[in-house]
Amino acid sequence: MTRLKVLVVSVMSAAVAFAYPAGGWGGLGVAGMMVDVEGLNDSLTTINREILGGSQTVELESPFYFIGGQGGGEIGLFSLGAWGGGLFKTAKADVLEASLGYAAGSVELGIHLKPIKWFWIRPCIDAGGALFALELAEIGGGKAGDTLEEPYLSSLRGWQVNAGAGLALQFNLPLCKRSFVGLMIQTGYLYPLYMSWRDQDGLNINPIEGFGMHGPYLRAGINFAARGE
Repeated sequence: MTRLKVLVVSVMSAAVAFAYPAGGWGGLGVAGMMVDVEGLNDSLTTINREILGGSQTVELESPFYFIGGQGGGEIGLFSLGAWGGGLFKTAKADVLEASLGYAAGSVELGIHLKPIKWFWIRPCIDAGGALFALELAEIGGGKAGDTLEEPYLSSLRGWQVNAGAGLALQFNLPLCKRSFVGLMIQTGYLYPLYMSWRDQDGLNINPIEGFGMHGPYLRAGINFAARGE
């Protein structure tokens, strides 16, 4: 029994002697992503002109903005965190109205570098996904006799898996000995690995070429951070 106590004390003493600094952070943020919308706009314009008899183009604009949050923790040199957010966009032509709701998020594994106390650098790799819902509705107009007897309504749903990499910078203002409030800026790129679309009947359809919740992004936010020893 005495030997066991000595072993436990020795292990605990070594753990304390070689302990890694630990900490965490979290807060709210906004992001912008340069989404390729050319294929989606072409498809919506085709519906407006060829199905509903309109004459205008439908133009959803990029970048897509996200409102959400982020958080994570560090042990020694390594960090594990996550971020996410969403919003919606609408676009109208003479006959068609399109509404797109979307959300995206990622889990990040990074290396947490602190060249000075008030400045952090975090290169990371991302793995995550996105959800989106597209609602289409006829709003009238076009040439007489060209619209359908019943108003045109359509609903599409989709999801995708992304992977990528990013680089985050954080500038900290101390609140007390081990607490900070920080301004975080992160840029990166998300690449699509898999995508799925379904129509309003739940049937699989071909993804719209070139469109999805991926591409280069820029995030900014306010984090509250704490460091332990």
